[in-house]
Amino acid sequence: MTSSAPTTLQAPFLPFTSFGSTKFLQSVEQVATGLTHAFTYSSGNSGELTRVTLPYSSVLEWEYADFTYAGSRTLREVRNRRRSGPSSLLTYSLTRDATDSSRPFHTSVVLSDPSGAADQLWSFQADPARFDAGLVTRHDQRVVPGGAVKARKDFTWAQSTNGNPFISPVLSTLDVGATFQKQSKMEQTVSNDGNVTQTKLYDFGSLTTPARTYNYSYLATTAYTSPFLPVELLESLSAWR
Repeated sequence: MTSSAPTTLQAPFLPFTSFGSTKFLQSVEQVATGLTHAFTYSSGNSGELTRVTLPYSSVLEWEYADFTYAGSRTLREVRNRRRSGPSSLLTYSLTRDATDSSRPFHTSVVLSDPSGAADQLWSFQADPARFDAGLVTRHDQRVVPGGAVKARKDFTWAQSTNGNPFISPVLSTLDVGATFQKQSKMEQTVSNDGNVTQTKLYDFGSLTTPARTYNYSYLATTAYTSPFLPVELLESLSAWR
């Protein structure tokens, strides 16, 4: 690994507040093969990663911009993402609702494919009073132009007994709105530690009777929990119709 010389870290927007000295990772080499990843950062010493050069010279790039939310909170976000194409860099643009400036967070984002023939839409819970505020509620894969949704996932959030949010269920729909659309579903429950205790999978054609059910139990003795070690999966049982 190679790093830069000590550099004064600065905020990426006015008044460019300083945060002490740091080093930026410049490259990582796999010794056995000599293959290297190289990293490039913005010129303002903010530490924003703008380019990664992969071992065989392909690149990934990110372009950032400011966005100001309600309460005059300004955050940085990715506006464009680029990757190597056959002859030039291909740009994937990220578009958000400009009226989010009156909200505490974004309510949607569209990722546009450089081909101009498709995009993807993520929607987020817009009610700031809800426990799942700002969390993803839907993901659409769309055809452009026209906006026909070829694949959709609807995410419903629940809370564990100690209030931690988790996704359950996820409803998947193919060819949304067509007479031949198909739906499947996944449900799960989790423990207060975030470990999945049960998963139910519903096939196309039945959203009421699970095709498979997986139950999980974990080894959670004090030898694991007191030093905060990862809980070990002890047993997994499954049943299917």
